[in-house]
Amino acid sequence: MSEVDTDVNALVGFLLSFAEKQLRDHGEFYPFGASMDPNGAISAAMADTGATSPASAELISILHRQFAEGARGGLHRATALAYDVRTVVPTTGAKTDAVAIDFDHRDGTSIVIYFPYTTGKGTTTFGDHFILDGRSEVFPPR
Repeated sequence: MSEVDTDVNALVGFLLSFAEKQLRDHGEFYPFGASMDPNGAISAAMADTGATSPASAELISILHRQFAEGARGGLHRATALAYDVRTVVPTTGAKTDAVAIDFDHRDGTSIVIYFPYTTGKGTTTFGDHFILDGRSEVFPPR
């Protein structure tokens, strides 16, 4: 397994378990993330605007900026950012709620992994995930 595969599995597992808990307990969540240092240690990341009900887009922007600053300083080998979206499944055209995870790696890999979900009676059920190209907002182009 490559370093990227190992890192994506570790960060996605870390974020998806917390997102699932938030969806089960609250039905939603604010964007949050995690970074992996050059040695493989994972640290959670949150953003704060000072607002009682901050806009998700603003939190996502803050986290991307924090991750990019850390990447420029050599503090991260990978980052991931989770947020709740309404999206379309590419293979079926069906609209669905999903946990989106922006994953960026120092090797230049940038993807967004979507985990469609349904909720009900204190449970969250994930469907088959799909992956699209990311925006490469964290690590400088190689």
